[in-house]
Amino acid sequence: MTRLSVAKELENSADSIADMSRTDLQIILRRAALMLRNVAGLPLEQATEEALNSIAAELKIGGRFRSDRPA
Repeated sequence: MTRLSVAKELENSADSIADMSRTDLQIILRRAALMLRNVAGLPLEQATEEALNSIAAELKIGGRFRSDRPA
């Protein structure tokens, strides 16, 4: 799965969020998370990092998103 296909899937999901099951949303978010984790040196804005962590906590999926930004 390419970054563009993941991005398109996320956009389509956002457009039809009311019609999407929690399970389908979790799968899509996990794919996006894996894609982000596999991109070396991808700096995340503070707000983006916090948003991803909040979504992960709300869905009770593991891990925390961290950018390469020093603490």
